Amino acid sequence: MFFNLDPNFLVLYNSLYGSLVLIDRETGEFLRSSNLSRILRDLEVSKKLLDAGVIVEDDFDEDLYLKKVRKSMFSHEFIAMFLSLTSKCNLACKYCYQSTRPQIEGEDLTLERWRCIYNYIGKSIEEGDKVVSIALYGDE
Repeated sequence: MFFNLDPNFLVLYNSLYGSLVLIDRETGEFLRSSNLSRILRDLEVSKKLLDAGVIVEDDFDEDLYLKKVRKSMFSHEFIAMFLSLTSKCNLACKYCYQSTRPQIEGEDLTLERWRCIYNYIGKSIEEGDKVVSIALYGDE
């Protein structure tokens, strides 16, 4: 998906990998039209796009990859969590959807709670989870 940023740049979102890439408008137009010959001639640009998963090798089976990802996400071999390090909030983040709420005093993640989470992750790994994905958030 392509999103206009300004007259010179686009943001490209690749839903297969969840990657966001800032690209110049000309490169974006070549990608949009599937005209990769010019992009592939520029080794630096093509390597960056390949590394970000924007373009893939000819022999890469995207459908098979997506099936494997979906299977692992809903199996008992994958654990994913969002871990809030603090709920203290001054509601000053520009992107915050809750900025109309009153300020929240909140609290930090305690050592006791962290130990519980750590033990849970360890137990999950012992029971066969092979992939652990943790997204940290909270505060600015």
